[in-house]
Amino acid sequence: MRSKAKYLFYVLAAVLVWLFVSTLDAEALVEHYHKMGWHFYGVMAISLLAYTFATLGWLFCLDQLMQWSQFKPYFLARLVGEIFSTINPTGILAGDALKIHLLTHKGEARHKVVESVTVSRVLLWVSFVLVLIVTLVLFSSGKMASTVVFLLLSSALVAAAVLLLVILFHPKTYIYRAIQKLQAKGQWAWLEQRLPQLLAYNNNTVLIWQNHRQKLLIAIGLFGIHYLLGALEFQYILWSLSIDIEFSMAVYLEVATSFLRSVMAFIPGQVGVEEYGNKYFLSMLGITDDKIWMTVSIIRRLRQVLWLTVAIISYFWYFRASPSTSFHNAKNFTDGRLVH
Repeated sequence: MRSKAKYLFYVLAAVLVWLFVSTLDAEALVEHYHKMGWHFYGVMAISLLAYTFATLGWLFCLDQLMQWSQFKPYFLARLVGEIFSTINPTGILAGDALKIHLLTHKGEARHKVVESVTVSRVLLWVSFVLVLIVTLVLFSSGKMASTVVFLLLSSALVAAAVLLLVILFHPKTYIYRAIQKLQAKGQWAWLEQRLPQLLAYNNNTVLIWQNHRQKLLIAIGLFGIHYLLGALEFQYILWSLSIDIEFSMAVYLEVATSFLRSVMAFIPGQVGVEEYGNKYFLSMLGITDDKIWMTVSIIRRLRQVLWLTVAIISYFWYFRASPSTSFHNAKNFTDGRLVH
């Protein structure tokens, strides 16, 4: 039965990849690739840095000292999982489940992987909210004539960020309690079944915060840099098209499009969502030329296709090989300092 389910998974993944790729205009991809020339390598380099910082953030979520030998499997697992989540209607659920499966197959302890995936996902959301708050502050700074109103708004947003961290990591597990009350009112059986697991996740997050607060703060910072690099990609692509925008506006584009992709994650590949999201949010910055938003969308799609290719190769070359020995058996631990 498990063997049949495995092959069914392969078929489903292949179908989703085909549906994603079939929506792309190959001639347009090639045309815009040549139009950007060597600048496209800069786009790939920026996205590689973003994946690297996100992977480092994930490694800091482990309840142990980071080993450099873990970077390769975690980087590739994150790449495969995140790419799969973009072409699967269940989004991050499928992507995170795949990360857990791949790393367990390579010898990592399952409970440790599950814990780190959960904590890293929560911290990704936290870092996104923090970047969003910074974006709102920067975006409103030039829109408000009154300095007093601006300072009040900024203070309120910073207070909201601090409150978010307090609620998330408080020993009284406020997140779990809120979901428990929601379930009691809605009487959802599917949510009731997951309450023990949610409590365990919330407890794990609190314990890691109490024991490794410095590591989690570093992780939040690394995830924040990951989002800022996404903004740098927007700014770089527009710069290569002879359009200069401030970095704060590029952060606005990254935050807005990331939020839209998350909301519409049930659409495989967010086909159409990415493109028209770029059109709408660029128009809000006064960039209304159709050629510009189409070029930005196609370049980002081409980058996505290339990483999809790397993810497929990584899956069959690295993760389908014989399972490795556990990373915990390796002897190259750090010396105990949080300098990696």
